[in-house]
Amino acid sequence: MTSELFIKQNIFLEDNKIILSDDFLSFLKSKITDERRYNHSLSVALLCYEVAKANKLENPLLYYFAGVIHDVGKNFDKIKGEEVIDKYYHEYIDYPKYAYHQFIGEYILMHDLTIFDNDVLNAVKYHCTGRKLMSPIEKIIYACDKIDPLRGFDSSSLIKAMKDDWKSGFKVVLKANYDYLLSKVKLKNDLNGIFNELSAECFKYYLGIERRKELN
Repeated sequence: MTSELFIKQNIFLEDNKIILSDDFLSFLKSKITDERRYNHSLSVALLCYEVAKANKLENPLLYYFAGVIHDVGKNFDKIKGEEVIDKYYHEYIDYPKYAYHQFIGEYILMHDLTIFDNDVLNAVKYHCTGRKLMSPIEKIIYACDKIDPLRGFDSSSLIKAMKDDWKSGFKVVLKANYDYLLSKVKLKNDLNGIFNELSAECFKYYLGIERRKELN
């Protein structure tokens, strides 16, 4: 199924309010069982939609859809999740466990919703780590996830940057996230976990920041 068809059947715009079908709501609640995570998903989705509209991007509901399902792999069974990573994403098996859910999310989209659109799949698959050569929807889901107002810090300036111009805003958010991650590092060995290969490539490609410079 294409994302466009899924959206047509499950996500509706009525009086400027986004309504989800009962089936899709049930699916989300069955996969995202933590209430805070569920509310975060809805909040990120709305922000993605608003950013897409503010930038006059085509089909803003597509951004909403990618935003609302970006964390669908977060509450996946731990043991089964590791089996999925080992079987389908073995090249990422040594990545920190916090990143596993992005790959599991892609797996769920393909196997449970039969979604095979690369743009949406990649937006979910790389929303946590980022990567080089990200598509517009990948960048917007990545950024909106990081600056969700429910995260508990004042992200208003970052949100404004994304709504004013998502292309330059993405780099502003990426740099802010880089600075945040770096501030959390206590030991040099932590850098290899936080700045995994995908994230390192992302920071280098878009910001010109070399991971090895931080390791010195």
